[in-house]
Amino acid sequence: ISLWIFLDLPGSLELLRHIQCDQQSSTSNIGAMARSQQWQPKPQDERFANKAYKAGIQKLEKNTCVRSADLDDVAIKYLDYLQDNGGRAEQALEHLENAVKSRTREQVSKWTEYSWKLLKTFDPVAHKAVKELREADRLEKRKAKRSAGYVVPAPATPFTFNAEAPEFKPTLNVDAPEFVPSSAAATTDEKATTEEEKKETGQSKD
Repeated sequence: ISLWIFLDLPGSLELLRHIQCDQQSSTSNIGAMARSQQWQPKPQDERFANKAYKAGIQKLEKNTCVRSADLDDVAIKYLDYLQDNGGRAEQALEHLENAVKSRTREQVSKWTEYSWKLLKTFDPVAHKAVKELREADRLEKRKAKRSAGYVVPAPATPFTFNAEAPEFKPTLNVDAPEFVPSSAAATTDEKATTEEEKKETGQSKD
């Protein structure tokens, strides 16, 4: 047998490739059967109870590792927008299903972020529109919050002058020492020191 493999090397490599592909196919089929057998209907997510695309959510959970809880409020608003503008929410869910079909739960650490990243690529224009709507809602909520916390100031009391008040007459303290700025005082001290040094120098020369 070893001699035959050596003499027919190209044919042997082709045979090995066929064997490897058959093994991969068998493994894939076994994995799909296991997922199908293990999947059981989960408690209904109340957020999707009245959604027109509820069947698409159930199909996504059945065929992939994505859970309805992985879809946050942002993803739901996106799906609602798609449904209201062309009834395309289930198509977007099929897009997500095809993107994650080969993934296992253990391969992704943050399914909420990962699911949203893939889902929004279905329609970038719709994603931009939903983003603008969310920003407008956020600004409106902030405005309402500020209005709710704003206190109307009490009306100001009219101001009137006291006609009987005595006239103000400024007075000067003649005994107060003369004010000398600090820079001027320093200059005066320097001059005095210089004069003293000159005197001492003249005495030493004498």
